[in-house]
Amino acid sequence: AWRGAGARWAAAMVVGALLLPALAFAVPLRSPDAGEPLRIALIQGNVPRLGFGREQQQAAVLDNHVRETETLAADIRAGKAVKPDVVVWPENGSDMDPYTDPGVKAEIQQAVDAVGVPVLIGAVVDANPEGTNVLNRLIVWTPGPDGGMGATYDKTHLVPFGEYLPFRDILTKMIKRFNMIPRDFVPGHGHGDLTLGGVPVAAVICFEVAYDDVVRNAVNGGGQVLLVPSNNASYMGTGQTYQQLAIARLRAVEHGRWTLEAATSGVSAVIDPRGKVLARTGEYQARYLDMQVRRSTGRTFADRVGAWPEYAFTLAGVMAAVGLAGASTTLRRVRALIPGSAGAAGNVPGAAPEEPGDTPMTTPERDAAPLTPAAKGRAR
Repeated sequence: AWRGAGARWAAAMVVGALLLPALAFAVPLRSPDAGEPLRIALIQGNVPRLGFGREQQQAAVLDNHVRETETLAADIRAGKAVKPDVVVWPENGSDMDPYTDPGVKAEIQQAVDAVGVPVLIGAVVDANPEGTNVLNRLIVWTPGPDGGMGATYDKTHLVPFGEYLPFRDILTKMIKRFNMIPRDFVPGHGHGDLTLGGVPVAAVICFEVAYDDVVRNAVNGGGQVLLVPSNNASYMGTGQTYQQLAIARLRAVEHGRWTLEAATSGVSAVIDPRGKVLARTGEYQARYLDMQVRRSTGRTFADRVGAWPEYAFTLAGVMAAVGLAGASTTLRRVRALIPGSAGAAGNVPGAAPEEPGDTPMTTPERDAAPLTPAAKGRAR
């Protein structure tokens, strides 16, 4: 009986695992028109291709993003663009440290003053006075004589071999080329819940958008829009940048937030809470995107419960697989006991057939036959 119950339980688990995901279609998606309006501009300055030395490359990256910000400012003055409430630069929009380089600081301040609104700046900054390690930082930068650098968020989930070298002491001895990477990024602390132009925003850097907890913590910190500053310049021509865009679309739906991705060389995009891409750039373009979005203060089911449904479905799937395996074994044993079944004794495929004329010992004729003297002796 308990085996039959186990089989029924396993079948129910399988049916449930198939039907429960369908309930997601019953959850209403957040309207893209709900919430207070917020106009955001994304800056994609583009990154120069090969042919530059390291210092020239760094200077060109900064110059390109300053130039595109000033282009936006000029279009606003000419009436070609509407002045945004805030502006977002990509990750590593400045490869040089504005805290230690007065020229870099002045150049960024010039661009921020030109557009006249707070700008979220992505920059590489020294992690210690010696400059042996660096941080991947977002900086809230405000215009005016009393403006400048404000609140920050440092990337917490770093990319191995892209932003730091694991097992550096061992690998640099084995592979000399790794010595060409002079220093590592180090992870920051805290969550990307920032205030930009008086608006709480959730900010995650580049591929952090792939981590449930990083995005959820930033949103639960009060973020009303999701910002994803990115630097995919090293992956142009591959599927990585579009993979990340697809993940950002998923996050927009998951958290019911307008999601905006600003990338150095593309693809930058504006995504509504239903996951629809309303505007985007191409690769290797210097361009800005300017669009009105909506602020959201509500919390979705994903914001509240986190990854627990994922763990529950995974556990249910494992238990269902174990239950089915047990039920299959039980079924084979039961079939082996049923006369005439494929697995029953005497009906095993490949067994030798009975010779013609053979009569089973249980027939009446065999039971009624008289015993010979020898048989009688054996019977005694």
